[in-house]
Amino acid sequence: MLENIKILLGINDDIKDNLITILINKSIRKALDYCNILELPTDMEGIIEELVIISYNRLGSEGLQSESYSGISQTFISDIPDDIKRQLNAYKRLKTL
Repeated sequence: MLENIKILLGINDDIKDNLITILINKSIRKALDYCNILELPTDMEGIIEELVIISYNRLGSEGLQSESYSGISQTFISDIPDDIKRQLNAYKRLKTL
């Protein structure tokens, strides 16, 4: 997963490996929690890669909701994007009481 993410982000060295590994672990926990499952299915790895890339691109602007300058406007999502939620819903389990 680490190598795929580095390729997608255009990273050619090992300098960011620790950071990306932390983001992978956080994304896995986020997805497992959302789906209410305990283990990551192998076929969910592509979804995790997407979450990691989103998290990586948000670094340094985590609290930014909206910004506008020189005619350019930026808005960042604060949760799992809807298209990724739709993919995760295939793995989602109901919580038992």
